[in-house]
Amino acid sequence: MREFRQIGSGRRMFAVLLLTAALLPGCGGKELQVLEGSAFVRAPDPVAGGARVYLYWPGGAAGPWEQVYLYGGPGIQVLRQGGYVETIVPPGPHHFSASQNWTLNATNLVGVELGEVEMEAESNRTYFVRVQPKPRGWPLEFELSPIEPEASALPEIQKCRRTFLGLVGAGQPSSS
Repeated sequence: MREFRQIGSGRRMFAVLLLTAALLPGCGGKELQVLEGSAFVRAPDPVAGGARVYLYWPGGAAGPWEQVYLYGGPGIQVLRQGGYVETIVPPGPHHFSASQNWTLNATNLVGVELGEVEMEAESNRTYFVRVQPKPRGWPLEFELSPIEPEASALPEIQKCRRTFLGLVGAGQPSSS
């Protein structure tokens, strides 16, 4: 059974209501920023009743942006070149996509889909997906490529650092 299916970039426009932006004014002057965390350390298997998915953008694979937005799994995540994100999903079909967004106003943004992949997650498995600009593709296209076996992904992802969104005020990260 094939677990992944790559999908070409649709380059379709879509509007997204960004509820987070609407809530930020009440956060005591803190600002939502992309933060960099620790270097990659593979979490132990298995995930009880779920699958672990690492999405990463290896260093040296520069694109027209410094970050892309990832949809799929729980919520929206931001990925930067040289970074990775980790998500836990239940068994079954899942769709991940990379997009670039532009803010229209305090509560709305417009985005363009850059690339996507579908997968059939199996319980107690770990998956690796490389996110990078598409070679010889339209300059705005990205590809989300499943990397198997795991040993092929480890040399790249071990050079990456976790990226995540956090509230920052007065130059300090916040746990709120």
